[in-house]
Amino acid sequence: MRLTGYVYNTWDKWATDVRLLVEALDASGQVAGSMLVSVYGKVPPSGRSYWDVPLTVSGASYRVTVQSADWRTYGAGGG
Repeated sequence: MRLTGYVYNTWDKWATDVRLLVEALDASGQVAGSMLVSVYGKVPPSGRSYWDVPLTVSGASYRVTVQSADWRTYGAGGG
């Protein structure tokens, strides 16, 4: 089984090294297991990037939150 989705960037900077916390929840909403997932590539300003992870723990539902990201400005300016 796999869990897939998009991460959206509403900022005006590039998001790099985005890490997601994926939590498997049991029927009562308690965390049954979790894993960290890296988003492939960079997430452009006002854009989105796809992520896909094989599940190692099954649950009644899943919660995904952004654990961390680095913010970068890429431009033509010098110095």
